[in-house]
Amino acid sequence: MAKVRLIISALIISTISVFAISAQQQLTPEEIIKRLVENGTQAKKARNSYTYLEDMKLIPVTSFGFVGGTYKRSCKISFVNGERRESFLEEKNELKSFRIAPSDINDLATIYQFFLTDKDLPFYKLKLLKTEKVDDLNTYVFDIKPDKIPDAKKTRDRFFQGQIWVDDKDFQIVKISGHSEPEMSGNRSARFETYYTFVADKYWFPWQTISDDVMATGSRNKVKLKVVYDKYTIAK
Repeated sequence: MAKVRLIISALIISTISVFAISAQQQLTPEEIIKRLVENGTQAKKARNSYTYLEDMKLIPVTSFGFVGGTYKRSCKISFVNGERRESFLEEKNELKSFRIAPSDINDLATIYQFFLTDKDLPFYKLKLLKTEKVDDLNTYVFDIKPDKIPDAKKTRDRFFQGQIWVDDKDFQIVKISGHSEPEMSGNRSARFETYYTFVADKYWFPWQTISDDVMATGSRNKVKLKVVYDKYTIAK
């Protein structure tokens, strides 16, 4: 009799699991986006109550394979009334002919650490492409692009264009791959990927950005970039 009960219990659990999986699969793209935006808004708001370290290293490489110096910066990031604050721990600019544009630093603070919030959604178009396994996570992959790309000469606003991977349980971004817009003539932003990490058993925050791509800021150079976001701590 005990064995029968165990078999029945197993069948019930299995049935519930099948129903849960089926429900997830039946979500429309609009429903997924709705959950993503709700959770992304909460995650960004929560991230703004943390401090963290941001370590960046950029190495330009010419078309002949020569290293054009190194740029390093290490900051402690905090937020005051939602405004980002940087406390520099180290900055070394040993670049030779390569220059970093203000838009590149802006990308570091915004696009590389992308969240899709309720305030951002009206400015973007999203299209569900597929489902994909990322490590142990089941994800929805969306194509995302600005609804309208502004004139780079008339605005300092930056937008993300590329693909996002959305966890099918937490409905938060766990990976992005793409570049920033708008791009001025002769100033091409490097394509990059950012991976996110699970914080406080609830939120996905940026963990690491990497790039190995051509960036043009007057001259064309291949750029090796790595940014690590670490030591998330609730601000006191």
